[in-house]
Amino acid sequence: MPSADMMKLEVIQGGSPVKRRRKRSWLPWLLGALCAGLLIWGIAATVKAKEYRSETERLTAEAEVLRADVEGYMSSSEGYRAAVERLRSSAQTMYAKGAGELADMVYDMEISLAKLIVSGSQSRKILALQEISDFAGSAAGILAQLPTSYGEAHSLNRFLVQTGDFAHMLTQSLLKGKEISQEDVEQLKSLHEACVELAERLKASAESGDIPTESLDFDGFYSEDVQTDEELPDYPTLIYDGPFSDSTEKAEPQGLTGEDISEQEALEIAGRITGVELTSYGLTEGKIPCYDFGGATEDGREVDISITRQGGMLLWYMCSAVESIQEKPSAEEYEKCLEAGEKWLAEQSFESMTPTYEQYYDGALLISFAYDADGVTVYNDLVKVWVDRTTLNVIGADARNYIFSHTERWIPEPLLTEEEAEALVSELLTIETRRLAMIPLTPQTEVLCYEFTATYDDTTYVVYINAVNGDEEQIFIIIDDENGRSAV
Repeated sequence: MPSADMMKLEVIQGGSPVKRRRKRSWLPWLLGALCAGLLIWGIAATVKAKEYRSETERLTAEAEVLRADVEGYMSSSEGYRAAVERLRSSAQTMYAKGAGELADMVYDMEISLAKLIVSGSQSRKILALQEISDFAGSAAGILAQLPTSYGEAHSLNRFLVQTGDFAHMLTQSLLKGKEISQEDVEQLKSLHEACVELAERLKASAESGDIPTESLDFDGFYSEDVQTDEELPDYPTLIYDGPFSDSTEKAEPQGLTGEDISEQEALEIAGRITGVELTSYGLTEGKIPCYDFGGATEDGREVDISITRQGGMLLWYMCSAVESIQEKPSAEEYEKCLEAGEKWLAEQSFESMTPTYEQYYDGALLISFAYDADGVTVYNDLVKVWVDRTTLNVIGADARNYIFSHTERWIPEPLLTEEEAEALVSELLTIETRRLAMIPLTPQTEVLCYEFTATYDDTTYVVYINAVNGDEEQIFIIIDDENGRSAV
């Protein structure tokens, strides 16, 4: 029975005693809540840890792949660089050898020129000239294998080619019984002096290993840092009647006549020729100053045309064909195109023109017309005409040769008859056509010849016999294929 200290009795209506309740503590509830929270947090943390571990493993794997890729790239890059270095080393050896051989060839030219200058024998002169021609050709071939940035490649190449051609011209002159003139001797002396200096410079360059292989890099073999003409040394200027003579480069246009015209007048002329609306590109200076214009046809084909300032002559005109046609034209189609080209030339004031050769270009027929001077074909006075094979309209013309060369010229009387000239043609050839022609030795030098078209062993040849002295001036082989006819 509880003590009086622990319980207090009270008498209520029924007289029964009632026990007072004890207050409960909040601490157990707080501890329970904390335990539950900790349990939930632990579960969540475990899940997060697993997710983090999985993500870490994935990133680690990706990092390994990336590292392998980097190592592979570095390996291939190093291999590539090693290959380039081996190539550079090989090129260095090859170029050094070529530079030494080039110096030797120029030295040999120097020796042969020295012998030629003092030679009194025709046969010895011919032998020396042949050596010079051969050495110059070999030197030019070696030079072509060296980097474009090597020394004075452009100027040196021109010097070598001209020297070889000059020697060849003198050889032909001696074989015809002519003598080397004093003017030629002076030029030979200049060439010899140039070779002495050049041989020393090339030898020094070869011995020092001064070969520009630094231009060998990842982007290619040859550097674009090439000397300009202004930076190059001067070589002797050769004045002679050969195909590479400097004197031919100084030719002035002979075919320009009349007064200068304005840009507006040139625009009107160009518009009449093209039939399209044109825009001016301005005046181009040069040996043949001209006004340049451009535009487009109704179907979008571009048009370019140039009219000379002096005289308002057509210099250049070009537009693409309506359709792309590749096959060789029939004889009937050729005749139609020829007739269209002849009519157009007459309308542009190019009179007395005769067709020579033709070629086929992507829907157009290109016909070369030469000036006919009373039955003599003058090949220097050439106009090229493009005729559209679909429309038979002229869509292009190049009159630069004509404008440079056309003038009133003196044509000598033939001293040989046609029969006498024909007798000088090889008996192996079967002659099919004959005519007189003025053929160019250079743009400034022409010679009257009998032109014989002949065949041998299914090959067509054109032989030119000098109508004055009977020399065989030139032989061409005619190539007749799907692209047309051309002479080589």
